[in-house]
Amino acid sequence: MGDPAYKVVFRGEYSLDCDILDVKQKVAALLKLDEAKVEALFSGKTVTLKKGVNHDEAVRLKAFFDRTGGIAYVESLEDVAAPFMARPAPSPPAHPQPGTPVKPAVPDGTGTINCPKCGFGQAEAPSCTRCGVIFRKLTPTNAASSADEVVFRAASATPAHVMDESEERKWAMFCHLSALSGFLIPSANVIAPLLVWNYRKKASDFVDVHGKAAFNFQLTITLFLFFSLLISLLNDTVLMIFLPVIAFLAIYNMIIIVTSGKKANKGENIEIRMSLGFIK
Repeated sequence: MGDPAYKVVFRGEYSLDCDILDVKQKVAALLKLDEAKVEALFSGKTVTLKKGVNHDEAVRLKAFFDRTGGIAYVESLEDVAAPFMARPAPSPPAHPQPGTPVKPAVPDGTGTINCPKCGFGQAEAPSCTRCGVIFRKLTPTNAASSADEVVFRAASATPAHVMDESEERKWAMFCHLSALSGFLIPSANVIAPLLVWNYRKKASDFVDVHGKAAFNFQLTITLFLFFSLLISLLNDTVLMIFLPVIAFLAIYNMIIIVTSGKKANKGENIEIRMSLGFIK
């Protein structure tokens, strides 16, 4: 038997400390949707964002989506067969203060469970469907507590591989701006983004996307410039034609590097034209 399959769903909910227009804009950029489809996502109907993944992957995708300000949920595909009314009604989320004893994430005999981090009531599951915390990763901070009251460190609730949003944006920006080194060192515009991407790609999907985009574009434009220059050297007339083209591409490359870096720093996704997909 393989691991149980899970899905990530969205019900149109978003964090109350976020502006709804900003959330919609970020969701549209993340999922590459037009305005009409984004409005449909926020209609209150349950929409499946991803299904058929293992539990850890589902939690990772939820954490990535939640950075938009929207709130995704992780559900087991096995729950689909159960009648909706048979599922326990969720209790209002609680917010325990640090150091306050809370009940551990164990079944209470009724098939329901309360998340020790946010207090959300739900059916028994490996993680909280609301905040995404993985119960088995919570660490007790008070060994002297009773069996039904254990203190948990909130810091341990965040998966180790999820990068802080500001740091995530910084590294995504570096993927693009590192290509500026190519104006000083030949081929550095390709090698530098590749090194930055390889260093942080596993820590963040956002960095992974921007790193691939930066490397693919730099390799595309470098190959084009190389073959254009090679052809130009064969004939003086051809050289006079290609020199303005080569100069234009060099300026265009610098503009793309700077604008892409700014977008990455703002947390926006990008799509660079004239770029071949060497790395998918």
